[in-house]
Amino acid sequence: PAPLSSTRSIAVLLPRTGHFAPAASAIRAGILAAQQASASQTQIGLRFYDSSDPAAAPDLIRRAMANGANVVVGPLQPLSVDRAAAARLPVTTLALNRMRGDRTAPDWFYQFALSPNDEVAEIARHASERGATSALLIYPDDAWGIRLAGAFRDAWSAQGGRIDAGYPYPAIDVEVADLIDALVRTAPGDADPAGGADCIVLIGTAGQVARIWPSLRPLAGPDRRVYSTSHILDDTSAPGADLQGLYVVDVPGILAPDPGAELAPGSAPPGKEQQRLFAMGVDAYRIAARLPLTADPSSPSRQRLTLQGQSGDLHIDHWNRVHRTLPLAQMTAAGPRRVD
Repeated sequence: PAPLSSTRSIAVLLPRTGHFAPAASAIRAGILAAQQASASQTQIGLRFYDSSDPAAAPDLIRRAMANGANVVVGPLQPLSVDRAAAARLPVTTLALNRMRGDRTAPDWFYQFALSPNDEVAEIARHASERGATSALLIYPDDAWGIRLAGAFRDAWSAQGGRIDAGYPYPAIDVEVADLIDALVRTAPGDADPAGGADCIVLIGTAGQVARIWPSLRPLAGPDRRVYSTSHILDDTSAPGADLQGLYVVDVPGILAPDPGAELAPGSAPPGKEQQRLFAMGVDAYRIAARLPLTADPSSPSRQRLTLQGQSGDLHIDHWNRVHRTLPLAQMTAAGPRRVD
């Protein structure tokens, strides 16, 4: 990773109330754990600001600057991120979400998010690295499923792949028989029901995938992997579901927990989603401590800022967006097992 910058005071903008408050709590715990773990290496002060009101983000950043902060972490809510970027305040900022639309952020404004779009892009990368060139895409017919399907199409096309077929299914009442019949109808006689596609991408919640996977499993094999996102590991909506054989991407700590990576005893919250957000908080602190305090794009520290993080292997692109490289695992009777 890049060496520590001259950061000495970090202002953290997180909401204490509202829809984003539970996520903010887990992120805050991760930030504090990372600060505690690095206290012997560097002395960086933290001050937290309540950003529950999305419109207040620019004023909070101005107050943080007046209080001596030279790096800002946050805000978290999408509207807050848009307002903070539009204010173009001259302080290095690591937003904990991404701007909406196609607007250009200031040179000193960085964006870090745990986006499902990252996961489908990682599926495209893993499948392409195995030599797959054609995909069959199955996804829920709602705004969330359509958005992820579109993100996979874009990433898959960028890898040189093609979509052989796309099958949306009803998001609320998954009719497995109708879905499989639709696959079979594309292959009359003894032809391959998957139409020759060399990988299948199955998007859905844990409950949706648990209903579809048993009927889809016969189409999987050594030469045709079926991939899904981390949502299938949310076992609260599909307890005891048999997902053996399915491939999944997720943050390193969930796919292969490392006992030596515990930063603060008892600091990681329960629940996989909260653990992912905790990991994001850890990485946000570590990135913020290394961000250059200059808008010069030729700065050496900007060119080499990479990090083997808790939420993935991280790097920053030319648009100051943090990208995550995620490991791959296969579901087994004992849970996910990492694979190459």
